[in-house]
Amino acid sequence: MLDITGKLFVESSTIHPDVTLQTEKLVLSKNGEFVAAPVFGAPAAAIAGAVILVVAGNPTSIEKIKPFTDGVISRATISLGEDVTKAPLLKITGNSMILGMIEILAEALVFAEKSGLGTDNLKKWIDLFFPNTPTAAYTVRMLSGDYCPVPPKRPGFQVDLARKDCKHAMDIARASGTRLEVVELMDKHLAKAKEIGGDNMDIRYVFDCVGEMADI
Repeated sequence: MLDITGKLFVESSTIHPDVTLQTEKLVLSKNGEFVAAPVFGAPAAAIAGAVILVVAGNPTSIEKIKPFTDGVISRATISLGEDVTKAPLLKITGNSMILGMIEILAEALVFAEKSGLGTDNLKKWIDLFFPNTPTAAYTVRMLSGDYCPVPPKRPGFQVDLARKDCKHAMDIARASGTRLEVVELMDKHLAKAKEIGGDNMDIRYVFDCVGEMADI
């Protein structure tokens, strides 16, 4: 049997908190160390040292990873104590907000088109009111129409991964006695995007999904 005594495992995937807890228990039972450390930011942001790191676990173990994270891949770290489920919970909550923003942005762009305002005029306001933000960036991406890159190029936020995050968020919300209705709607649009474009479709396609509903 593999000996992991003294080995430190850092879990940075966006997974359900229950899976994180199960993984920690398994690692600790084999005398290893475990830190939950999901990140906000794409690989390019990590290369630039600009991701936001969310950590939870044994404080001593967390200290051990800091030379490899602080100022190296991350511009900031949010520490959430020893309960490892809190790190993926924040990651899923944050991703839910991003997914909700994309859904609302898609609806606003379609509204601008249908109402006669025009997407170009809405984009001008977005660029001024939300400068240097994901909202501004996704506006450009949605209007580009480049939703399904040709393999081996991969989409920025692939539909299946986004739907996985939606499912986690909806499951947690249901278990908590609440709902994330904008995420539920986003998941429906993502399912349609997958049906049309397959595995390589990007979540930006929700703009066209909302547009089809409005007969644009």
